Amino acid sequence: MGVKRSFVQKLIRRVRRYVAENLLFQIFWYMIEDVWGHVFKTTLPVMQRLFSRYPNAPNVIVKDARANRVKLEIEPRLTSPFNVEKYEIAYSIAEKGDLDVWHVVGVSEFTQRTVPRLEQDREYKFRVRARNIRGSSEWSDVVIARTKQRPVNGGGTGDGYVWSQTATEITIAFKVHRSLQPNHVSLHLTNSQEQLMQLYVVEEGQTRNLLNGSVPKRVKRCSQQIMEGQDNKVLVVTLEKSDKSLSTKFDFWRSVVQGQPEIDTHMIEREWTGKENAATFSMDGGGLRHRMSKSFIVQSRV
Repeated sequence: MGVKRSFVQKLIRRVRRYVAENLLFQIFWYMIEDVWGHVFKTTLPVMQRLFSRYPNAPNVIVKDARANRVKLEIEPRLTSPFNVEKYEIAYSIAEKGDLDVWHVVGVSEFTQRTVPRLEQDREYKFRVRARNIRGSSEWSDVVIARTKQRPVNGGGTGDGYVWSQTATEITIAFKVHRSLQPNHVSLHLTNSQEQLMQLYVVEEGQTRNLLNGSVPKRVKRCSQQIMEGQDNKVLVVTLEKSDKSLSTKFDFWRSVVQGQPEIDTHMIEREWTGKENAATFSMDGGGLRHRMSKSFIVQSRV
């Protein structure tokens, strides 16, 4: 009985000693960290002056483009571990034949930056340079990004056409020659894994390619009709979407075919918050096609 008691007492003493030693060690370590942090902050300006180097131009990558803003990611290229750098972003509208007029967004230490208040459906140039206590680097290589279109009736415009969409249908309207007949239209949609859509018309003996490319998502069926206008005709093509997601926002397409101008699908829900737009969203395919054709005819007159 006495042996057991002495063993328990020894064990208790060891546990107490271990806890005390570790507690003292932790307190000592926290004190060192606190002192080191204070020394580092106090001596940082001196260390920067002694050991900083002139910065290199960083790399810049376009991470995302919306209708009114572009998100950039900056990759620093530090010349010294003591360099504390900030980054200056400038952008310019990319138009051929014009001199680049650069607008500075601001200077910040963050490497994830968003350039706001841009115009929709425009091509922009971006460049970045690093700045520290030693000076500024050269400008980075220019990267180009194009902002997306603001959605109108869930769609946008392309080369010679306008389009709209609901959660289940895509409607595309083309202005065509007044002499066009239904048998002069060739609409073909492949059934391969990557669905290709080919749309041709024969106008005055000449074959014209209206749309050709792979569709972003599967299409169940397609149809076409020619609607009359005062000065021209409008060819309306309807694509019925095959896939349906649990959430409606994932069913919207960015473009009719890949490679065509894209819309900002993040703005579709905000576009349909008003009463008039909400009615458009709930409109059936026939009503939306009629509204689109009337809109296209008015645009073509202008």
